[in-house]
Amino acid sequence: MKKRSGRKLTVGNTTISIPLIFVLLLVISCGPQLTSTRVLAIRPVSHTSHSSYPNIREIYKSDDEIVLVSTWNPVGKSEGHNIRWEIYNSIGERVHASRDYYATIRPHMSFFHSIRFDERIKNRLGSGTCKIKMYLDDKLQTSQDIEYVKRSIINHHIDGAVILPFRSDVIAPFPIKPYLNTVSNAIYGEVKRIIKDTVPPAVAEERIGDRFYSQSFTDTNLMRSISADFSEDLFITGSLYLGREAGDLMDLTVYVHHSRMQTRKTFRYSSPIRQGRYDRILADLIQGVLYEGGFLDYLRSL
Repeated sequence: MKKRSGRKLTVGNTTISIPLIFVLLLVISCGPQLTSTRVLAIRPVSHTSHSSYPNIREIYKSDDEIVLVSTWNPVGKSEGHNIRWEIYNSIGERVHASRDYYATIRPHMSFFHSIRFDERIKNRLGSGTCKIKMYLDDKLQTSQDIEYVKRSIINHHIDGAVILPFRSDVIAPFPIKPYLNTVSNAIYGEVKRIIKDTVPPAVAEERIGDRFYSQSFTDTNLMRSISADFSEDLFITGSLYLGREAGDLMDLTVYVHHSRMQTRKTFRYSSPIRQGRYDRILADLIQGVLYEGGFLDYLRSL
């Protein structure tokens, strides 16, 4: 039995306000809510913070692949959706459309779509600002601009690189290993755009064993010992400090050891602790080292 009373609806022993019902109906009718889209250089691997991988700022002719990410925040599980990505060149021509991907969307879920950046797409793009669009059930959700540069950034003077694990010498109040994995894998994704023959951190860690953790990675003898097991020129590692309290500085330091020239270069980016999730803070640190810190420019100039 239902009884109306003013602006409230009584169902059994439960009373619900009429405005609340309208809000709930509106939210449900809206369906999944897109919270962000990103363009990455590499697909995030397990045991990392995928939202900390940095957005690439430009796509180059030498790129083999880009990874498109959509992150959603629905009220609850939402089934029966189709997601599609499209790429348009600077004069508005569509040069690529993915197939429709069937999706069941859950809160804070991310979908990853890899696009093989082949010659068919590159030849139709042309230099300039292209658009990457994402559709949900044939409805445009977002359009993102990104610059396509019709030149190669591969450095042929460097004979390979090795991404070593990253470390933290400070005990953190939370598990830090996923963040260390994120840094090393995100940097690997950017380095391999410039140096094609790059050894990923998981492979390097398996080959070097415990030696790397028994000594400081600023030890020249240690780096010489490790480089003797590889044929590559560059060895990249570093340290991460996420801080403890407000006002403390978070810090990411990257070391590049050139085994052939026996030189070392250091890149550091710091940021004060502020309110927000650590994955977003980490994204700022990685982006800062790569671009503001000059790390990528250095790799191109070698």
